[in-house]
Amino acid sequence: MKVTLYLAVTTAIPIPSTQPARRVEILEDGSVIAQGLVITRAGVTETTLPGVPFVIEDRVATGAGMGRILGHPTQVYRAADIYCTVASKGAATTVVVREFD
Repeated sequence: MKVTLYLAVTTAIPIPSTQPARRVEILEDGSVIAQGLVITRAGVTETTLPGVPFVIEDRVATGAGMGRILGHPTQVYRAADIYCTVASKGAATTVVVREFD
């Protein structure tokens, strides 16, 4: 999934789940000079260096050799889970969100 971000002074964009995922990577796509990202997850705000991916994962195995599922997509009875919100540290940029099951 690709998401366009505008200046950091604007509202951060929520990143929803599009599939059941155990790992999520968020990275600028390289279409412009990397700016770095401001990411808020569970009330904690973090920043990334330009070009460095932000990874969300749970490495604790659940007995089957895998971590827990981080989010579910939209279903008939519920909205998609939101992994985090993302904004650019500088000029407008585009990020790629990769979800792994």
